[in-house]
Amino acid sequence: MSALIILGRVLLIVLFVILALLLLILFVPISYEVHGRLSDPEGGESFDFERVKSGLSGSFHFRFLFSLVSGGISYPEGTDFVIRIAFLRINLSEKKRSKEERVETEEKPDNEAQRQLDRDLAEKERTKQEESSKGKEKAAKTPPLEKLKALLEKLPDLPDAAYDRIQEWEKKADRALKNADFYLNLISDPSSQEAVEKALSSIGKLAKHILPKNWSLTGTAGLGDPAATGELLVILAQLYPVTCGHVAILPDFDRWRADLRFEAKGHVQLIFVAAAAIRILTDRDIKRLIGRIRRHRERRKQAKSRRKAAAA
Repeated sequence: MSALIILGRVLLIVLFVILALLLLILFVPISYEVHGRLSDPEGGESFDFERVKSGLSGSFHFRFLFSLVSGGISYPEGTDFVIRIAFLRINLSEKKRSKEERVETEEKPDNEAQRQLDRDLAEKERTKQEESSKGKEKAAKTPPLEKLKALLEKLPDLPDAAYDRIQEWEKKADRALKNADFYLNLISDPSSQEAVEKALSSIGKLAKHILPKNWSLTGTAGLGDPAATGELLVILAQLYPVTCGHVAILPDFDRWRADLRFEAKGHVQLIFVAAAAIRILTDRDIKRLIGRIRRHRERRKQAKSRRKAAAA
């Protein structure tokens, strides 16, 4: 009897620990910080992608349970996503790369017949490239009269080739129209519209809890043209109810310039994420809509496989 009591107490303690961990995970917020910088203080007469790219930097960091669990990613200093749990460091990007390399190694054929087939294909490709280069050299050396004669010999086959190409385009256009028609009918269906409204409502409620409350965008910006920069200021003025207290940008009317800094801080409670996911996944209309889209994609995939098999 005492053994059963001890076992019961152990189970109660385990259940209590699991419940406590679940409550911590769901209700303790995950804090995050986002920093971005586009450093181009000198600017230029026109837009230069390489110059802008060289001045781009950013980072994302999060903390949970008083930094017991933390992690982040930064660019360009470190592009690996790293998580730290107490004294344990986990590089998720490195693990993903290792998994992909392992899968690639496992899927790679390791038999002599396959290696011989690969060698034959490589040899055929090399021969094809050599013949193509020889054909180009020969075409370059061919007199204009010979070129005209070769073109006249190909003329009888051109209508058939053009007809085949037009038929192929018609088939592709017909498939695209059928696909568009499916989604138009899906959108016009009242049950689909209701499902989309429910999904958007759940996503909107979730966004209120996820998006940062404290954020700012400051610096100097110019689009290299006074009119374009003026239009940018007009857009910012129209967004003033949203950007008030968050955006402070000085215009540069003479040069293309983007010396901007973005900072954001917020927190996420997983209970709201779980509630939104449950609402979306358990709603009958949303499940029916997802099922219809999934079946349509499966039919398109099967039809594509049949076309490839018929072409082979």
